[in-house]
Amino acid sequence: MSRSLRIAMLAHSTHPRGGVVHAMQLSEAPAELGHEAVLHAPDSKGTGFSRAPKCESRAFAVAPAPADLLAMIEQRIADYAAHFSRSENRDFDLYHAQDGISGNALTTLKDQGMIGGFVSRRAPFAKRTAAWSSARSGATASARLSPSTRPFCGNGVDADQYRPDPDGGEHHLRRRLGGRAGTRPSLRGRHRSAQEFDAHPRGVRAVARQSPRR
Repeated sequence: MSRSLRIAMLAHSTHPRGGVVHAMQLSEAPAELGHEAVLHAPDSKGTGFSRAPKCESRAFAVAPAPADLLAMIEQRIADYAAHFSRSENRDFDLYHAQDGISGNALTTLKDQGMIGGFVSRRAPFAKRTAAWSSARSGATASARLSPSTRPFCGNGVDADQYRPDPDGGEHHLRRRLGGRAGTRPSLRGRHRSAQEFDAHPRGVRAVARQSPRR
């Protein structure tokens, strides 16, 4: 490696959901390789991330999101554009948009000449009212990453966290999730917070093994 890179990773919020957890781990991985990764996310509640990332992070204050999905997307794009419009937040070699919201904010900054380009993860919204957000950011990104069966860029897996071998905590977790012996507890219909999983040190690993495939 000739020199370390300063990488800005953008997530759509600080809530511990799939895309945010993915963005956090994508920030931590290059930091472990000697790069300077900084995880950014709008924080409407002022609580920060569910855990302290193993890299620098900037959870910046924003107003609560509107109930309407499209209005929420537009507000978060504006929040991100305002955050990065300040020169002290743009000292990066690489910008990575993890979702359509942050991708559109970087598109706006690129159009205004504030940044030269960015990398976007192709992850279209399921709801039609938000599909334009993903399409716009994908069309203007300098490079796009997409999980694929072709040899382009697959999803990475942390083998230390997700692995099939039993760890002795399966029965405890099954009882917490309301399952019976020999059954797979379903996570559908109930939000699992990071605090619930923290009650058992390796609970997340057991959930990854026992959750039904979708």
